[in-house]
Amino acid sequence: MVVTTRSRARSERAQWHWTLHANGSYKGQFDFLPERLRVGPWSPSAVLFLVIYSGYMWWSAPRSECFVRRNLPILPLSIGWWCSTTTFVWACFVIRHIRQTSSTPLFWVSFTGWSWMILCMRSGCEALSALVPWSSLAFLLQLLADVLRLPSLAGATVTFTIWNFVLLPFFYFWACRRTAKPVEQMRTEFLSFSFTFAMVNIHILNLPLAFVSTAFAASAQLLGPCDLWCAHAFVFGYSLFYMLVLDRHGVHIYPVFSPRSHLCMLSIGCVVGTVFLNLHAWNSVMTSCGTLTT
Repeated sequence: MVVTTRSRARSERAQWHWTLHANGSYKGQFDFLPERLRVGPWSPSAVLFLVIYSGYMWWSAPRSECFVRRNLPILPLSIGWWCSTTTFVWACFVIRHIRQTSSTPLFWVSFTGWSWMILCMRSGCEALSALVPWSSLAFLLQLLADVLRLPSLAGATVTFTIWNFVLLPFFYFWACRRTAKPVEQMRTEFLSFSFTFAMVNIHILNLPLAFVSTAFAASAQLLGPCDLWCAHAFVFGYSLFYMLVLDRHGVHIYPVFSPRSHLCMLSIGCVVGTVFLNLHAWNSVMTSCGTLTT
């Protein structure tokens, strides 16, 4: 009976043609994961999550006037401008370093990579808006910087938290045991990789950089409902990209968010919940720092 059940399960996974790779692993890079997380039908909770989140995004969509920012001039060479400029230059330097040293495209398709590029884009728009001579272009740059405030903060917070307190322990204590190499050797190599220059920047320094470039920016303001929706749009957009694109190509960067796991809705729901917490937490932090404009 057990053998029959297992054979039936393998047959069902073999008939599932969603994934483009036979074993659901891109170039064999994710063979260490259980097969049930790589191939086979999705869990109903994953489909339910997409339906509920889509409904929420439609229901909570803000009006267009919500995105009209206050006229807050950003002065070149001010403290806020230097914070944004320094963050932008450093973020660009890290991206260039990753392009030159990385042999895989995983950074560009990861939530970490997206949040780092949003951090770079937000600080760059803020810095450049004070230098362009055309008022209409400056307004658009400032507006884009405003739209990306909470996505930048929430992306950095989620990345910092998930990597350092969930994924890093997961790979170190569990995934390293499921490779052909000796466990201690695999753990040593994993730690060496985890604390390279690029990894330290995008997983540890990303949080203070996002805080400095937002809380001490020339246009620092309290976050509101529009910021919350923008942050949810970022998380929702990446969720669609992860489930509909990466999963199909066998790229399982975040096994805890596999749409084949019955805990998918719970794990992604925790990330969604942190977006709400980010709004109130960062407002409290910025109010305590006394850097908000009036």
